[in-house]
Amino acid sequence: MLLKALTRPSLPTTILKASNNHHYATLNPPSDHWPRTNSPQTHPTPYEILAISPTAPYTRAPFNALVKLYHPDRHGHPPTHISAHLSASQRLDRYRLIVAAHALLSDPEKRALYDTCGAGWLSDPSSLLARSAAATRANGTARNATWEDWEAWRTSREKPPEPQYMSNGAFVLLLASLTLGAAAAQGLHAESATHRRAIVREEKHWQANQAWVAAQTKAKMTGREKRIEEFVRTKDPGVLKSKGLMGLVMEPDLCESGDEMGRMRELDMKRKFVNKEI
Repeated sequence: MLLKALTRPSLPTTILKASNNHHYATLNPPSDHWPRTNSPQTHPTPYEILAISPTAPYTRAPFNALVKLYHPDRHGHPPTHISAHLSASQRLDRYRLIVAAHALLSDPEKRALYDTCGAGWLSDPSSLLARSAAATRANGTARNATWEDWEAWRTSREKPPEPQYMSNGAFVLLLASLTLGAAAAQGLHAESATHRRAIVREEKHWQANQAWVAAQTKAKMTGREKRIEEFVRTKDPGVLKSKGLMGLVMEPDLCESGDEMGRMRELDMKRKFVNKEI
């Protein structure tokens, strides 16, 4: 009675479709009804697990029947039970595949994507016996039992790489190199500025020397009257416009006279020039 109650009534009794690698599930003897594959390293397809034709609409009845057979909370099966010959880990692996097949085929968008390009199913499976050990690996594909698991696994693989930081030693070396380079450039700039200042100083000295030589040469070539006129033009050009003052300056007898009146006039003239200069 128990065997009849647990039998999948909606599972087909004939092969729905055959392929090169798999045969769709049939109602095999109670020893094992699980879909057979050519390799123990290959999982059945979701259609094979739920015994649904790829062209048929999805029905939940096969999933409900299989869950009753392989649910982890159901234990203590008699020896005649359809899954009695399986270990606990094997039953759990099959249960995970049943849930994954249901999550894929019950969603029209996921099913269409799987039918088009095979996405969303176990693309890199290991054997059923090795799934329990592989499930302990955090980044492995064996832990992906549902569509959400596969999406999380793919997102973790496609996330941008962690930023690479420079080590402390390399940073110190780079900083020292930049400091030395800046110091060298500053030294070259200071040396160039000093050289330019020296050139400007030498040029000004040469110009002053040339002006002094020209003045000495001019003084030797002109007489006393020309020198006085040049001096007056430099100090007060307005004197040259006054014929009276210019006459006093340029009149030789007043400057060279030995009498008392001449000396007084000469002192008075000098006093006027001093007052004007002040």
